[in-house]
Amino acid sequence: TDTKLTIDSTGQTTITSSNQNVLYVNRQTSNGDVIVCEYGGVDRLRLGTEGITFPNGGTAPGAGEANRLNYYEKGTFQLSDGSGAGVAVQNGLGRYTRIGDRVFISVRFDFPSVTDSNQMTLQGLPFNTANNDDSRGLSLSYSGSASVVYSLTKANQDKVAFYTSAGANASNTNASGGAFWLNGHYRTA
Repeated sequence: TDTKLTIDSTGQTTITSSNQNVLYVNRQTSNGDVIVCEYGGVDRLRLGTEGITFPNGGTAPGAGEANRLNYYEKGTFQLSDGSGAGVAVQNGLGRYTRIGDRVFISVRFDFPSVTDSNQMTLQGLPFNTANNDDSRGLSLSYSGSASVVYSLTKANQDKVAFYTSAGANASNTNASGGAFWLNGHYRTA
């Protein structure tokens, strides 16, 4: 007979299809995996204490971080002035999704009319950025007479700083009265 569901004395549940074991639940393995999906005797997906692991067809877990999805979260965040000038940023509520070490954000905010020479800097990103330069830029759009052209996250902080087309620091005055949309992703520590 072709058994479809088996529960053994330890509580391990095995689901079988076409005479091949394809799903184990509550499997007792040396690395704490509790759900293992396999096909043709080869592990394809593992859920356990290390998160979701994709063994790439091998019978042992994939090597290191490259084959592991160990973090997922989504939520909201609130941007505020990070320049030290006390600027009252308006409508700075954003949304984020974090998958592994990547954080995807989308936020719209309004900058009030101000006269201040401090560099336009906002704080409140949902996670600190990684301490390197490989993933720091975020897409910036704006309306109004602002002369801010691009933004970069600040390494190892929850801040984003803004710059002019000449690459100079954009001051709070440069952003005065503008409406901004900040989108993109960055790497977190």
